Amino acid sequence: MSIARLIGTAAGLGVLAFVAFWLISALGWGLFPYSAGADQFAQTRVWLVHIIAEKAAGILIGCVVAFVAARSYRPSWRIGVLSGVLAAVTFQALSIVVYLLRFGAAAYARYNALPRPCSGLLC
Repeated sequence: MSIARLIGTAAGLGVLAFVAFWLISALGWGLFPYSAGADQFAQTRVWLVHIIAEKAAGILIGCVVAFVAARSYRPSWRIGVLSGVLAAVTFQALSIVVYLLRFGAAAYARYNALPRPCSGLLC
């Protein structure tokens, strides 16, 4: 298997994993939407459960796609690891690109910002 075919296969598996993740996420929001007439606390709780579930599903799907890619073609363990890493990175990179296209770079920077150390006496 050539390097181009290996990269293509890993990228294809990463894209398939992202589509599966997106469908699972949409299904979750469809099955468990915000309650009509719910207060802000109830809506925040539903949002929090969805975000935690999406993060856990993203990690799980990333691991599964890396495992499947690594097992699909492995003349050596290095090629298996390389294909697994490429598939998982493709999945995560596609997730970031879609997030940026949907919400913008400012929302991505705010969501992924690290806490800043305190600069004053009262933190």
